[in-house]
Amino acid sequence: MSATVHVAEENYKGIMGLSDIVSPDLFLKDGVYSLWNRGVPDPKADGKAPGKNMYGSNPFYMARANNSNWFGVFHNLAAAQDHWVQNDAANGKVYIRTFATSGVGSIYFFTGIGPE
Repeated sequence: MSATVHVAEENYKGIMGLSDIVSPDLFLKDGVYSLWNRGVPDPKADGKAPGKNMYGSNPFYMARANNSNWFGVFHNLAAAQDHWVQNDAANGKVYIRTFATSGVGSIYFFTGIGPE
């Protein structure tokens, strides 16, 4: 699956999420982030190919859209997954390609309203 996420261009930050041990930075940098259903990662995920396991599976990411509202995306799939993230800050976009090994899954979209 491929998606283009349009995020707020002023003070561009990109997307955040996927797991609790992705990066010391809240927002995802360019790279591959792998989710496997197993315990403590060794070695830790660093966003460099080949993907390294993150703790468990929390395939949820969120961002502030270009209309200042917030949104989230949850991939309800227990199979091993790779999420390839490519930031295009100049155009306020994040490209995400998700690959899963197998299984039947669902995708849920959450929307919210930003501060007025």
